[in-house]
Amino acid sequence: LGCDVISLFESVDGKFRRSPEPIPKNLSTLSETVVAEGCAIGFALDPDADRLVVVDDKGTPVSEQYSVVLAAEHVLSRSPGKFVVNIGTTKTADDVAAKYGCEIFHSKIGEINVTEMMLAKNAVIGGEGGSGGIIFPEVHPCRDGFSGMALILEMMAERKCSISRIMHDLPRYQAANRKVPCSAENALKVIRELIKKYPDLNVQTLDGLRIDWEDRWILLRPSNTEPIIRVIAEAKTAEQAANLADEFVAEIAALGEGGRKTGDRVKRRVGGWEGESRRNGDGGESEKSSILNNQFSILNGGMGKVGRSFQGDIRGRKSETGIIPKFENESGRGDS
Repeated sequence: LGCDVISLFESVDGKFRRSPEPIPKNLSTLSETVVAEGCAIGFALDPDADRLVVVDDKGTPVSEQYSVVLAAEHVLSRSPGKFVVNIGTTKTADDVAAKYGCEIFHSKIGEINVTEMMLAKNAVIGGEGGSGGIIFPEVHPCRDGFSGMALILEMMAERKCSISRIMHDLPRYQAANRKVPCSAENALKVIRELIKKYPDLNVQTLDGLRIDWEDRWILLRPSNTEPIIRVIAEAKTAEQAANLADEFVAEIAALGEGGRKTGDRVKRRVGGWEGESRRNGDGGESEKSSILNNQFSILNGGMGKVGRSFQGDIRGRKSETGIIPKFENESGRGDS
């Protein structure tokens, strides 16, 4: 690509120089270097290079939710087509699809679920917001950080636009995440009760329960590895997202471990809906969650991959002729 490349953590000796997960809190060195070197962009990869996170030209890490959004912004602008993301992906993906008149489809969480739907729908782009996974089937139908980097760099070069400017022009949402203790058996009951409670809302039951409004959404998804329900909420502001998440945490607590029989009756407004429930302080018990696999067909994590020695951080520097990306190859400590 004619890039001027600078690498961080180049030694490939099996020891991680940063925590291997490419999420904003682990990218302080990359962020500092982008600013110090006057880079156009920074990229971070996980050890097997299938997850990608961006650091913008101001040194600000961008949520992993937006990696697939950036790739889709470029691909759909040139080749409108079908777009597949998992059910936990930011609403910005829906906004980008609508911008270019494209259909968007939600799959279950897990790379294999996204890939299977992409192949079935003949999608031109897809991925997983929560992991920073980008799937570009013109190359191959798997998460691929290098394909994602190429797409984002190409978009910047063609538009002659900084990554911070591109991000500024995208619709943005704020997220809130919660974990609620709940046994596998009671998690099923909670989801069923909430589906009954909100029959008139825009509800999806593909993988847990997702409710969408025009400017926000929430996903309640029983874990298949822990006795918890994961709550993901997204809204225009952090406060709105936190309030929405906390409202449904209270709903889950009320419906969970014996909440219908004990506790104080409380009245709450949930996403614009008013309803009564009972508050319950029980934390739940540990049970095997295989029942969830049978009831919800939850597949968490998709294709299993193991990477031991590669982490990548990639950055770019501005020049007189345009954007010159820089690459950082980082090795790590332990398994991915």
